[in-house]
Amino acid sequence: LSKSPQRPTLLYLDLNKRVICNEMRPGITSMKCSEIQPQSTVPWPNRSSLQSIDQDIQTEGLPYRADDLEFFRHGVVDEMDTSKDLDEEVTSVALLDTRHLNEQAAVNSLVISWTVILIILVGMFTITRDLGHLSRKLLEPLRVLADEMQSIAHINL
Repeated sequence: LSKSPQRPTLLYLDLNKRVICNEMRPGITSMKCSEIQPQSTVPWPNRSSLQSIDQDIQTEGLPYRADDLEFFRHGVVDEMDTSKDLDEEVTSVALLDTRHLNEQAAVNSLVISWTVILIILVGMFTITRDLGHLSRKLLEPLRVLADEMQSIAHINL
């Protein structure tokens, strides 16, 4: 349906606990993700905590929906294991806005649903028409037979 698939937008990136870019709080101590240059001399500040990323996501007025955000982290830790500190174990974090992918999936689901509905309706129409035709073809000889039997019955009386 679309000409080319949209790629997710990078909103936040930190590597080795250093913030490379942050679209949720641009300009505070990090640059925008769209402005990252390979030879950049901008200092990369330390990430304060994973909770600060959560707070940035929940900031009022951001144009991002929580369902559209994909969170990736390196230093895979079982969240149920409370003996380990997530801030110490997680070394890198990336946050992507996947809204375009979600919208594309929604449009595809609608197209598939409408296609299935159309196929069911065409099938119902075809079966109804065929059953009507079949019943006329099967009942016609029975009518002729019934008429002949009735005429024979009148002749015998």
